[in-house]
Amino acid sequence: MPKTFYIQSYDDWEIFLEQHDLELATLIVETALKNLDSKKRHIHIADVDVEEEETILEITLDTDEMVHTLETNLSILEHYEEYELCIKVRNAINKLESNG
Repeated sequence: MPKTFYIQSYDDWEIFLEQHDLELATLIVETALKNLDSKKRHIHIADVDVEEEETILEITLDTDEMVHTLETNLSILEHYEEYELCIKVRNAINKLESNG
């Protein structure tokens, strides 16, 4: 079951991203790691319920952009010193690039 984040408005989205960057990066990376061999093009990561707009946004991972996504989130994990997860991400990047 994908995680759902609740925000009031689109204006709150940028603030939310800044405040939850480790949580989102971890969620994105863990989902990517579980789906390294997926045949799907898009992997659903989470939903964002924008209450004022009565809209739900979907955060998805484009598997064609897997290496780029992992590299982007790796820098966030490094910043927060999540080194065990960093090692898993680096190994996944190496695997994808060697299969590539």
